[in-house]
Amino acid sequence: TTIIKLIINDFLKLHSEYKKDKIIFQLNIYDNIHLQQTPNDLSIFCQNHVCSDKLVYIENFDDFTEQHQQDIKAIIDKYQLFEEKYKVYFIIEGTQEFKIKDYIKSRFDFFFTQTLNSDNLFQVLKKIAIHNNLNVQSNCLSFLNKKNNISITSLLIFIEKLKLLEITQISYMVFHEYYDCFDESIFSSYYEYIKEDNIKEANNVLFELYNEGYDLSDILFFLYSFTKQNTEYYSNIHIISYYINQHYSGNYHKIFILFLTYDIKKNIVI
Repeated sequence: TTIIKLIINDFLKLHSEYKKDKIIFQLNIYDNIHLQQTPNDLSIFCQNHVCSDKLVYIENFDDFTEQHQQDIKAIIDKYQLFEEKYKVYFIIEGTQEFKIKDYIKSRFDFFFTQTLNSDNLFQVLKKIAIHNNLNVQSNCLSFLNKKNNISITSLLIFIEKLKLLEITQISYMVFHEYYDCFDESIFSSYYEYIKEDNIKEANNVLFELYNEGYDLSDILFFLYSFTKQNTEYYSNIHIISYYINQHYSGNYHKIFILFLTYDIKKNIVI
């Protein structure tokens, strides 16, 4: 994602005479866009006349259904492959190559990145800290070694938090006290309760998170992330995505936790 953002920024610099929303379109599986129906937001963006190339960035592409991928292929062929002058270029991002259909792969160049280890993240942390006039102690590496869900984005957010708190020295204890490191393994219990038909306790797992101050959107995102990393539960991705869309549409009452669990229960074969 960081690399893609750099590409987008370079693209914007090359076409600085145009507003960003005229030449950049970002699409996510959470977006409520019906690709089979035309016109839709993506097709309108592609066909709007601008005397410039344009760029479409699609996140989490491997979560798109086969029908979605077929719809995207048709749009790529129409606005990129067959256009002669001003083309629409596409960047897709995914985590599981086998989820991307061959007819999509044939239209892209693929670049593979490696997951950053704790040593890599520590070097990134030090560079970010220097840029923000902060000092990082060497014992921070011990904290990074113990956590497996730290990313560059979470480090950037952590640094911003320390700046707001006017903390200039980053030590192990500062990490321990101020870094919000969510333990996604709690969702193992959530799914186990559902499989045991103990719906009340399954709901309580999510309600406890809500009562601890986590927003419903955060709970859904963390559940989505956990489910995506565990193939046993992958069939529930579309259900969680539906409720994320509901939240974006303004339906964010905690009662949706009950509906979510009920729908997952129907989907899981015990």
